[in-house]
Amino acid sequence: MMASTGAEPLYLGLDLSTQQLKATIIDSSLRIVHESSVHFDNDLPHYCTKGGAIQNPDVTGEVITPTLVWVEALDVLFAQRIPRDLVARLLAISGDGQQHGSVFWAREPTDLDPAMSLVDQLSEGKYFSVLESPIWMDSSTRAECDVLEAHVGGAQALASITGSAGYERFTGNQIAKVFRTQREAYDKTIRISLVSSFVPSLLVGRFVDIDTSDGSGMNILNIRTKKWEASCLEGLVGGNKAEAKALEQRLGENVSEWDEVAGKVSTFWVQRFGLSPDCIVTTFTGDNPATLSSLITKAGDVVVSLGTSDTLFLTLDKCNPSPEGHVLCHPVIKNGFMAMLVYKNGSLTREYIRDRCAHSSWTVLGKLVASTPPLNNGNIGFYFHVPEITPRANGIFRFRNALDDTKEPELVDKFDDATEARALLESQVVSMWLHAKKIGLSPQRVLLTGGASANPDIQKMFANVFNVNVYRPIIGSNAGSLGGAYRAAFVQRQAANPSELTYEAMLESATEPAELLASPSSDRPDYEKFAQVYGKLEQKVVELGAF
Repeated sequence: MMASTGAEPLYLGLDLSTQQLKATIIDSSLRIVHESSVHFDNDLPHYCTKGGAIQNPDVTGEVITPTLVWVEALDVLFAQRIPRDLVARLLAISGDGQQHGSVFWAREPTDLDPAMSLVDQLSEGKYFSVLESPIWMDSSTRAECDVLEAHVGGAQALASITGSAGYERFTGNQIAKVFRTQREAYDKTIRISLVSSFVPSLLVGRFVDIDTSDGSGMNILNIRTKKWEASCLEGLVGGNKAEAKALEQRLGENVSEWDEVAGKVSTFWVQRFGLSPDCIVTTFTGDNPATLSSLITKAGDVVVSLGTSDTLFLTLDKCNPSPEGHVLCHPVIKNGFMAMLVYKNGSLTREYIRDRCAHSSWTVLGKLVASTPPLNNGNIGFYFHVPEITPRANGIFRFRNALDDTKEPELVDKFDDATEARALLESQVVSMWLHAKKIGLSPQRVLLTGGASANPDIQKMFANVFNVNVYRPIIGSNAGSLGGAYRAAFVQRQAANPSELTYEAMLESATEPAELLASPSSDRPDYEKFAQVYGKLEQKVVELGAF
């Protein structure tokens, strides 16, 4: 970490993710000068979250986070984590929030008292109409998804408008559930924010509009017009046009582009924490778009983030959405799009198989993978340790003889450890390749991020399956908050001194080239045939593992 000198201006990026609030501060040379975080489970244990969330034992699939967790995390971050001398030098703040999560306001935060903490004021019960925010892990809104799809003409029709078919975690369907099950609270709601618009609303002391990219993950924003789609709003509120118009007003009739200034920090932040009254706050976005905004990407780049969930991103000039995956407005290219695939079975599932087959050792798992040939002697597995969304299935399924044209694939109960280890990795990587092709994949290179990107077996698997070089971008461990800091710096500079400098050019001037991790083998196996067979078996698995 490199330190700034003197009173050089600084830029803050915030990342309010599922498990923690992270902060990254950079200087005018875009060098990181400070990183810190507030971990919800460890630092705020009185909310009783696990992994930053709470599962309702009485409602299948319902997952929430108390809204006050996020409020108190901001208190702790500015009071205890970020040195006050750095806070005073901030010129701009941007950031992101976990996608799809929502906040239901009963009152605008215009009159916050700097003599009191945020959490003491906002816990009085007058600011939030719904105290427990639905988040992306929730899967309790299948009925609402079905109603919405039917109202607009089916899954393809909804995807054509909003970029995605109906997904349980998407905010529109969560709003519909609140409308149906908590009507009194809904009627008290004057504004609905995404997590990404909730934080800047607190910072500037008034409601801030939702960002176009994060708004694309709600099932209600038209990704071409960048306006709320009337038919989708109506589908959330029983077809009632008056209620749909009222919902539009609750959302805010406008959406923001990524480079807009939301306002300056309110008096609360100036007097309580010492921020400059000239510090601006820019539009925040979702955590997945923020990760993409921290990277220098071009057409043909495939960005894969390997974490608790695995996420694949593509930058697209044009879009042709289908029920497969998601298409969002691009976070920093105004007329561009980003395609996205999300897999709930990421690192936790890899760790589950590692612990079962390799004595909890990645080294042992690597040796097991190396002891088996590519294509795994025709053994193919599907590993959905938790209910999956790409595809929609649950359970673990193993097939022998899958590549033998003379035999039918045989469903079996178990593989030996070596076969299991390779089947897991091949399944996860081939699934990404197969599904990404359906949404426009034409790869030139793969950029791997996230904790599992350091695994050499995974690196080589991506190189061989995608048949391109695999790189690791040099972005540090907090891509989301770093992307926010970059956007804050760019927007503040453009607001102060407009120039022809593009955001991409600014990043290129300050970031290191990506590191080459792996290249396709000279004797690369025939993963094309493997993927065809995998796709057919996946259809069978969806039937077997329906939930």
